[in-house]
Amino acid sequence: MKRRKCKRRRRRPNRPLNQLQISPLRLKKKISACGKRVTGCTLLRHGKIAFTNKLEEGITVVKSDGSLDFKIDLKPFAPFDITYIPNTNNIAVTFDNSKDIKIVDVNAREVLKTYCLDSPCAGISYLEQNIILCSKKKGNT
Repeated sequence: MKRRKCKRRRRRPNRPLNQLQISPLRLKKKISACGKRVTGCTLLRHGKIAFTNKLEEGITVVKSDGSLDFKIDLKPFAPFDITYIPNTNNIAVTFDNSKDIKIVDVNAREVLKTYCLDSPCAGISYLEQNIILCSKKKGNT
């Protein structure tokens, strides 16, 4: 049995940002079903997108073709940002000028749990089983 030599990939040298070629952006699809005053969005399963809408005080979920799928009412709260938690099919939502984070079940379309923090937060993201927050006072994980 002959042993073959594997070709090693050559690592590309890290280039400074000013040397990168940036391609122009093109609008592929305009989604109007999510309403006005959208402040956050996240990708869900099956190509769906969830948007937070401060004006309508809720979450709007659209299908991959851009048409409305369903809405989740969060009144009287004005949602600011949103992130998807894939292993549970839930979303976590932050609110404008609020210390609360709400966990919402996408299937049942209801709030499962509310967490109250020490300070108001704005941005939210999910990475490797951690919810990452952008707090107005200090960072939390």
